[in-house]
Amino acid sequence: MRGEQGFVDRALDDTNDHDDSFTRVRVLGKMRDILDVFSLAEPELDLRRIREGAGLPHSTAVRLVRNMVSDGLLTQTPGGYRIGMTVVRWAAVAQQGLGLLETATPGLNALRDRTSESAGLFVRHGVMRVCVALAESNRAVGRRLALGHVLPVHAGAPGKTLLAFDPDAADLLPSLELRALTGRTLTDPTALGRELDRIRTAGYAVSRGEWDLEVVGVAAPVFGADGRLVAALGVSGPASRLTDPLLPGVIDDVVGGAANLSAEQGFTIGRR
Repeated sequence: MRGEQGFVDRALDDTNDHDDSFTRVRVLGKMRDILDVFSLAEPELDLRRIREGAGLPHSTAVRLVRNMVSDGLLTQTPGGYRIGMTVVRWAAVAQQGLGLLETATPGLNALRDRTSESAGLFVRHGVMRVCVALAESNRAVGRRLALGHVLPVHAGAPGKTLLAFDPDAADLLPSLELRALTGRTLTDPTALGRELDRIRTAGYAVSRGEWDLEVVGVAAPVFGADGRLVAALGVSGPASRLTDPLLPGVIDDVVGGAANLSAEQGFTIGRR
């Protein structure tokens, strides 16, 4: 857990309990109580609601929330606090389970080897998309993707794939904050809607400079045995290498890789 030791050490400074192991359990328990207050119905809470929901004294709640923000477990917003990106990454990995990740590894390696670019598996968590598995390119120049990489779901080929093929994502579209990460990010709802229609028709997504001006991405959907979307499989690399003449071959590799991974999850054509 990134920053856990620092978090616990700071909490230990504020307690008279000298039993380190017992205090650690107490701190983690209070942290869990705070996170448990958040829900789909209440994704953003102010300090009073957190304190009352977790049943903590005011001073304890202030101290713990401050430390949790520092460690990425909570994110401060103009209206209060939300679950932090650290928890989002953990949740994405847990949501997928080891089965999909283990199954995906050979396919990711094969896709990386065929394209010579980084291949990743992505899932949606709310309005964000997270890279939960990665086969990194052997080319040092132009690497941009990293395991646990989090981006707004509307920016880039993997995120657009998740939006296009996940029925639950349709409810997000009216409320999405289409923030511009570069001058090429789609920030117009109508334009994004047209792009998602095109992706559904084509069966894949392409992005050029939507979250990094130097990055081109290609992604395709991965479906489970029940026909529902479980992930997006994608390749990304520098625009200087993923040029227009090479893209058709990369698209074929990504679409084929996603189809193979879907079949390994038990998906058969016609289930959707």
